[in-house]
This record gives sequence, structure tokens and C-alpha cells, in this order.
Amino acid sequence: MENLVLGLMVGILLAVLIFVIGYSIFTNTYSEKAEKRVERITYVLCFLTVCLSVIISASCTVNLNKRWEMEYEVQKTLIEDSVENANLTGFERVELVKQANELNAELVGKQFDCQRWYGFLIPDSVLELEPIAFK
Repeated sequence: MENLVLGLMVGILLAVLIFVIGYSIFTNTYSEKAEKRVERITYVLCFLTVCLSVIISASCTVNLNKRWEMEYEVQKTLIEDSVENANLTGFERVELVKQANELNAELVGKQFDCQRWYGFLIPDSVLELEPIAFK
């Protein structure tokens, strides 16, 4: 969701920049007909800029969430397999448990967000992920 808001803010800033440039162009135009045309084109470009930046940020957010899901699966497998290793020291086990707790907390947060109205960019497959458990 943060990326979507960031994309909207970037789009608005770019739209303001386009509007300022367009405004400076159509205020220096002598023909009123050409001035109205440039003004309309400026408004359309501003609107398209905002829409395009939101679409791009939404696409990036979806890809980041899919990537996080794949990374979680890999880290989960690695942690669960590593805990069973008899050669681990106590400190290494503590670090693995700490890392597992952090990943589980992040998973719970993503699953919570996915169930809310603003979680439409998080894939539903996140809800099927299981937390990291130790045997």
C-alpha cells in the first residue's frame, strides 16, 4: 500500500511539473484558439501522468509481494532444515529462532493486510502460507 501512495505522490508531482510547463507555454501563446488547445492537452497529460504512475506503482507492488512470498518459502525451508542440524551451537539456534520470529511477524502482517480492503495488491496465496514452526 505504501508503494501505491508513493506512486500517487510521484504522479501528482510530475503532473504539477507538466502543468507548470504547459501553463508557461499557453500563457505565451498569442492565439486564443491555440491557447485553449494547449491548455486541454496539458490537462490530459497531467491526468495521464497521474494514472500511469499509479498503475506502475501498483504493478511494482504486486511484483514485490510475489517476490516476498517466494523468498519467504525459501527462508522457511532453510530455517526448518537448519534447526534439525545437530552441529548448531546454542547461539546459532537462537539466531534462527529470532529470524523465524521476524519472518512470522511479517507473515502475520501481510495476511492481515490481505484481508483488509486495502490489501487488494497482495496475492491471496499469502493467506495459504504457514508460519515457521520448530519440531
